[in-house]
Amino acid sequence: MKGKLQSLHGKIEQLLQSTKASSTEDYANEALKSLGFLFKIEKTKLQELRTGLKSDHESFQATLSSQLSQLKDELVKESSLKDSIALKTEEGKVLTTKLEASETQVNDLLYERAVMRSCITDVVSMLLKIIEASDSMITIRMCKHQQEKLRPIFDMLHCLEGFSDQDFNPNQGENG
Repeated sequence: MKGKLQSLHGKIEQLLQSTKASSTEDYANEALKSLGFLFKIEKTKLQELRTGLKSDHESFQATLSSQLSQLKDELVKESSLKDSIALKTEEGKVLTTKLEASETQVNDLLYERAVMRSCITDVVSMLLKIIEASDSMITIRMCKHQQEKLRPIFDMLHCLEGFSDQDFNPNQGENG
């Protein structure tokens, strides 16, 4: 733009110098016409430049607006994913805590089971000793009576522990 102004200034200088040599009025009128013509050309070029700049500016604004919209959409998605990950992390922590509590309960139950097995084994052993320690003079009827009384106990122990009927031989007292 500065170069165009200098070019225009140079042309005006030429016109002014050429007007000094001949008739001033004719040259002045021609110089004014030439100057008017040059101004019209420059005005047209400036309008074209302005139109081009305006078009470029509008295109730039549209592109920028589109990219900002895309960034906003991506931020919304990212925020949603971040919230989802945070929720999943919390759920994972809760599940881990529940798992640890369940493992503790399982260990406690296994310990209780081992204690119960030991107690049941002791009770079965004592009951078998009672049956074996019976006086051999006890009649078969008394043995059968003991068997009837002890059968529910052995059945219950069988359900709790899984003792087989072979562990309890009701005829042991008869042999003695």
